[in-house]
Amino acid sequence: MPVSGLVVSLCDEAGPRAETLDEIGREPRITVGTLTGQRLAVVLDTESADDDRRLWDWLHALPGVAFVDVAFVGFGLDENASTPRSTSRQIQTAARQIEVDGEQGSHDGK
Repeated sequence: MPVSGLVVSLCDEAGPRAETLDEIGREPRITVGTLTGQRLAVVLDTESADDDRRLWDWLHALPGVAFVDVAFVGFGLDENASTPRSTSRQIQTAARQIEVDGEQGSHDGK
């Protein structure tokens, strides 16, 4: 199960921005991190790489989203199996890393 850490750059307009934040918050496969300025740290936890890509595309297509930066993609392996799995610890670690990276870097939304 892929775990992807993303930084979502939001537009300046208050209306679409608020609606977009609500929409993102309702998606159960997304853990929402800290909003810093116009940048929102999120972690996607999906069943497959295809699901991960579809969710990334959905995020990018939302009104109010200017850009989506990929900060981290990981595939955790269960020690007793050959199938990927994600853990709560991986998700929390990815969210913290995105928040740190988001404060250190910036994206102009182009």
